[in-house]
Amino acid sequence: DPTSNQIEKVMRPAYFIPESKKIESLLQDFRTKGVHIAIVVDEYGGTSGLVTIEDLLEEIVGEIQDEYDSDEALLVEQKDGSLLVDASLGLDELEEYFDIEITREKFDTVGGYLVHLLNQVPTPGEEVTAGPLHMTVVESDDRKIHKVRIVRLSPEEELENDS
Repeated sequence: DPTSNQIEKVMRPAYFIPESKKIESLLQDFRTKGVHIAIVVDEYGGTSGLVTIEDLLEEIVGEIQDEYDSDEALLVEQKDGSLLVDASLGLDELEEYFDIEITREKFDTVGGYLVHLLNQVPTPGEEVTAGPLHMTVVESDDRKIHKVRIVRLSPEEELENDS
């Protein structure tokens, strides 16, 4: 088979690392071994994830834009003080932006959080308040949420919603 011969020319052995590996040590390994990607395994030998040299550098120096990164911002401040966010925005970024903590279950994104809170894929215009955040679905389809408007409530408004 002519294609298998071509694949063998570019194939390299997989580089496996434990979840507990330190960034400094992994960066050194990447340099000395000449690899740019590693498969992360958990304590049972199962695959936990994948880490690239770009991931490591971004941990050290911050986000690096490249040709594969979308130019569209996931979080855009609006003139009225609200935020327009892409539903794929990670909850970590949302928590960091508002300096809050969101109790997690089996979701990692703003869209997943809203589906959890509303117990369905909401339609545009549906709203929910959770803690200090009032969220309105701006754009969605039958399967997922695309855009959400978020307003941070004042402490007084938050107390009113809690009662």
